[in-house]
Amino acid sequence: MKYAFIINPIAGSINKNSLVEEIKAELQHRNLEFEFHYSEFKGHSIELAKKLRDNANTTVVAIGGDGTVNEIGSQLINSNTTLGLIPLGSGNGLARHLKLPLHPMKALAVILEGNSAKIDAGKLNEKVFFVTCGFGFDAEVAHNFNQRNSRGLIGYVKEVIKLFPYYTAKQYRLEYDGILKSRTAFNVTVANASQYGNDAFIAKDASVQDGLLDLCVIKNYPKLFGPHLGLSLFLNNLHNSSFYRAKTVASVKIELENNTELIHAQIDGEALDLQLPARVECLPKALHILVPKNWM
Repeated sequence: MKYAFIINPIAGSINKNSLVEEIKAELQHRNLEFEFHYSEFKGHSIELAKKLRDNANTTVVAIGGDGTVNEIGSQLINSNTTLGLIPLGSGNGLARHLKLPLHPMKALAVILEGNSAKIDAGKLNEKVFFVTCGFGFDAEVAHNFNQRNSRGLIGYVKEVIKLFPYYTAKQYRLEYDGILKSRTAFNVTVANASQYGNDAFIAKDASVQDGLLDLCVIKNYPKLFGPHLGLSLFLNNLHNSSFYRAKTVASVKIELENNTELIHAQIDGEALDLQLPARVECLPKALHILVPKNWM
């Protein structure tokens, strides 16, 4: 087995050169074959992963955050190539859902154990995601956050605080299971995993192995309740709020009423511009990924 590491050099605050040397030392000690690739620009990880996609004897390891994992993992779906994660991002939503260690060398130990599982992915039109895709407030925050020079939880919270007083709910049309519903929503999230990252849980019971996605709607609410709802994300009890609704779906069509313009959306925390209507669907058992032995 060969290990091909794709590194996002700007993810996290850890010294990447020191980390690479630690990883090399461990792999050399075990007489394992390996190679390292550095992502040099946005989208470069996609190119690197494409070249490694069809080699079943190579495990591709993403070193970075959910955005890096998305770029690499999206190229490995429906292949025999397995993905490993060393999480270094701002939120690490997929790694946290999979109960992976956040310490890089402990995450490497999980990779070397070789315990793999097949997990679902989601698809927003033609874009693949593994954690969440979203419309509304979280998408606007992601758009602003992606333009920051500094990242991390504190930077994200700052963007939330700046935007929250001025953000207004939108009127959505949601079509799933042959049902069409109109909702005035502060936020619409379609979740594959249970959380955004940083243990902020949007879909308490979401599974990445059930062949379904969780459609999560935060309805319009008085601003007074904002801090309480925000705290509920981290306490994993948002499901108790009367302003929250969730439904498991195989697919959903999402539209904004009276809107034909490009809007902001997010996939795995990365912002993108999107023309509605959008179709979101589950891709069951799409990705081989390395997980802790006790995860199942």
